[in-house]
Formats: sequence, structure tokens, C-alpha cells
Amino acid sequence: MSNVKLLTSWTPLDIDKSKLREDAQKYGSDKMILRGILQKADTLNQNGRIYPKRILEREVMNYQKFIVENRALGECVPPGTEIRVSPGGWKNIEDISKDESIVTLNLETSHLEHQAISRKVEMQFDGELYRFTYDDLIDMCLTPNHKVLMWNSDGKPYKILASELAALVESGDTVSTLQTARGNVKVADLSVEIVPHKGNVYCVTVQNGTWLMRYNGKVCWTGNCDHPDSSVVSLKNASHIVREAYMDGNNVIGAVEVLPTPCGDIIRKLVESDVKIGVSSRGVGSTKKDGDVQVVQDDFILICFDCVSEPSTTAAFLLPEGVDILNSDGKHFSREELLKSLNRNDRINRIMSEIMS
Repeated sequence: MSNVKLLTSWTPLDIDKSKLREDAQKYGSDKMILRGILQKADTLNQNGRIYPKRILEREVMNYQKFIVENRALGECVPPGTEIRVSPGGWKNIEDISKDESIVTLNLETSHLEHQAISRKVEMQFDGELYRFTYDDLIDMCLTPNHKVLMWNSDGKPYKILASELAALVESGDTVSTLQTARGNVKVADLSVEIVPHKGNVYCVTVQNGTWLMRYNGKVCWTGNCDHPDSSVVSLKNASHIVREAYMDGNNVIGAVEVLPTPCGDIIRKLVESDVKIGVSSRGVGSTKKDGDVQVVQDDFILICFDCVSEPSTTAAFLLPEGVDILNSDGKHFSREELLKSLNRNDRINRIMSEIMS
């Protein structure tokens, strides 16, 4: 990672005059369309992270569906899904309390463990659920980005999205399996159907990242809800919608339509006043230290792209201590120099973090 450069400059979104006529024909002459770089791959961003190109390419491809469907990502299950509470037996997820303990699976030891719920998410979902069924063993109804616990041919567990499981079912995968209360089920034996849903969906987070679910009397393992509260997109704050997103080299290029909402009107007036608008991607997942940098891992899920005045990290992501990073001249940044490259909010958040710790 010694050749990694720190991203200290950014290209703001702007009205691409060369595409004005094209955008007018495609989206309507009354629409404001901003174009520019949404994210960069294999580059150390100001949030102290590197997004590997293969992961960013995958997430941009997954994001295409949500661009077409005009909706945000979700990771949840519908009401009526039950969780195994300890003690107390089965309980509907909508009735679960945040301070209860549930049955989980430790993927390293393969032992059952009772763990306290650290978070419970309840959110509105208007879209399509995937329902997976097989005989009297499997019945799961999941949002496209809910994680499913699978086992490979070597008996090792791993997690994939419900949408990825649907693709495996369609391909006739005979290697991967799911564990149920009465034995393993091959992916190729599953049936999948699309179920429209409009209403609340729910999920929980536990340390092991797994929990035992029951739907229509069928029991199997499922995965955590990994997104933080801030990853839930609030419609009352919506200012724009991404109409295009694609990879061009290491850059994610996009077109953003400014919406006729209160927040959208703010963006419109800022742009009309020649104020530069940037973009910051919002996502969830783990990172792994590689030398002096944090590299985003395979479990990363892209949530959305936010309009910001300074494209940088959100309050949830702070730079690791002792980073030793090369600047654009090939020289090492000191900690003090690195902090100066952050915007005011990031410096405040970092100071607060140091005080709390």
C-alpha cells in the first residue's frame, strides 16, 4: 500500500453543459441534473479508507437496480418473523425488546450462544421481498439486502444478500446449503418468488452477527442487520435522486437529479448561486488494517450518495491512530498534517472521540 495517495482535492458535482440537451430530452427540461465523480476506488479518501475497485464495482452494479426502481436499500424482515428468545421461546420480531437476549450461532466455534440485542431496527419498506421456500423445511421472506447465512462445500459458513441467493437459486447452484432445524437444504432445491410489501420491516443486531429465525413454522439461520441508524435514508430529508452511476476507470461517475423537495430546493438555490456541491457515499461494512491504512472489506454495502458541502467522512468513521500516509508529493503526512486535511466537523468529531476514549 506504499503507493497509496491521500485524496486532498475533489471534483464537485456540476451542471455538465455538454449534456444539457441530452439531459433535457432524457429527464425533462425542468429538471436540474448534476454530474460528477461520486466515489473513487483504490484511493485513500479523507475518511482514512480505501475502497478496492472490485468491491466498488460490485456495489455500483448492485446499485443499478435501485436506481431503476427509485428506492433505497434495506436489510430487514417483515412482521410475523419470529426470533428465538432466551429464555422465553419464540417471539415476533416486532414485539422484541432491545434489552432481550436471543439464540445466536458463533461461526468460529459452531456453538449456540445467548447474546443480548445491541440494536433493533424498524423502518418503512415499499418494494419487493424475496420469499424462499422448500417443502416443510424452509420459508424465509427477506428484503433484497438482508443477509442469509450459508455453508459452502467445505462446511464453512458465509453470508450473502437475499438478492444474491435468488441469483444462485436461478443458476441451479448445487454446492451451497442452508441449515434448518431438520437438516441442510441445497440452494438448487429452493423455490423463490417476489412478494410485494408496503409497511414496516424489522431486524436486530447481535455480536455474533447471526440469529435463529422462524417464519410460517420453518426454522433456519439468518444474518445481522448491519446498517447503523444513520444508514436509514429519511425521506423527509431527501434532496436528490441518483439517475446514473457507472465505473469509469477508478471513478464512480454519476448523474444526480435535484428533487422538488424542501431540501432539494436548498441544493437548487446553492447551485444557482455557484456554490460547489460535493458527494459523500454512505455505506456499511467492516474494514481491515493493511499496513497504515484501513481497507474496506467484502461485506461493504453501498446505501446511498449524500450531497455535502465537503465530501469527507461522516461522524461514524474516524481515522485510525498513527497513520503514516504519503501525500501527492510522495512525502509522509504527520498526524497533525493529516488532521489539517480534514474539514472542521471531522476535526471536532475526532477530538470528541479522543476525549471519550
